[in-house]
Amino acid sequence: MMKEKILHLLPAAGTFYKANLHTHTDISDGKLSPEEVKAAYKAHGYQIVAFTDHEVCIDHSDLNEEGFLAMTSYEMAINCTCPNKTDAKTYHLCLLSKNPENTAHVCYDPKYMYVGNCGKYKDQIRVASEAERVFGLECANEVIRQASEAGYFVTYNHPNWSLNTREDYMGLRGLWGVEVHNNACKVLGYEDTDPRVWEEMLRGGIMLNPVAADDFHRPEDGFGGWVMIAAEKLDYPSVVQAMERGDLYATTGPEIHSLSLENGKLKITCSAAEQVVVSSAYRRALVQRTEQAEGLTEAEIDLERWYHEPMDGVRENSYFRVTVYGVDGKKAYTRPFTREEVKAAFE
Repeated sequence: MMKEKILHLLPAAGTFYKANLHTHTDISDGKLSPEEVKAAYKAHGYQIVAFTDHEVCIDHSDLNEEGFLAMTSYEMAINCTCPNKTDAKTYHLCLLSKNPENTAHVCYDPKYMYVGNCGKYKDQIRVASEAERVFGLECANEVIRQASEAGYFVTYNHPNWSLNTREDYMGLRGLWGVEVHNNACKVLGYEDTDPRVWEEMLRGGIMLNPVAADDFHRPEDGFGGWVMIAAEKLDYPSVVQAMERGDLYATTGPEIHSLSLENGKLKITCSAAEQVVVSSAYRRALVQRTEQAEGLTEAEIDLERWYHEPMDGVRENSYFRVTVYGVDGKKAYTRPFTREEVKAAFE
């Protein structure tokens, strides 16, 4: 018998904060100073910016004010060749610190201090561990392991720009998120603007949060993809707790106002959408759509079959996620929700 219970998959109360989790300044190879980046993002309605300069982790708490939070973070590379070449495979990982004062560099390799101006900050770096970085799963997973133990969320960035293939990413372990939209790559013509790598990793049992981000270097890279984080308030501990819970969604435009499971039915309210799609590890997708120009703002999709009739022996690996297709063609993505997480809504 179905339990009479509403399971809120996104918080029923609280505030969503608009965040860019991949940003560069003139500390590395960006064109603007941290202060100029802050001003630009505030002007576009952002409340959170992770300053992910290449190979340099700096606490930017001096930029914090009411309505704006700077996340301590940096981006690491693991290249086939160093310095980087345009035809060389690489991994790029953003490390987002759970503590604003934690600027420890893991697997530090001085050969990587060549991007833009980052070499100027070499003497300011606090080294937690050193390692020679060599492209491959073994090195990447060691970086992820050490970063996670050191108190970082780790995201996997622009796999297509990085020339990564299935063999390069299906063995990655310990990641918190993966980019499903990288706006700088879109501007430059790379195909890092869809979730196919994320979907393949999910189907392989690697549960990751979706990240839409700008990878901001120049003003033209900006304001095309972001993460909405549902935190109790705009302070560092609250934002980190929300990220740990997965209270977020990634978007290039559409808004998701609520998401809940009630008596086996997924209920969603959102900004005007052409369709709402539930995807899973199975081939079958569940869709609610409208042909009305004004779009739909509410959807209800029955998940009974998804829960009770798993196919092809993938029951224990089953999950679902939601994509909202806006009337303008832009998309929003929820994180994956596993059977274990939502079983309270089913009996």
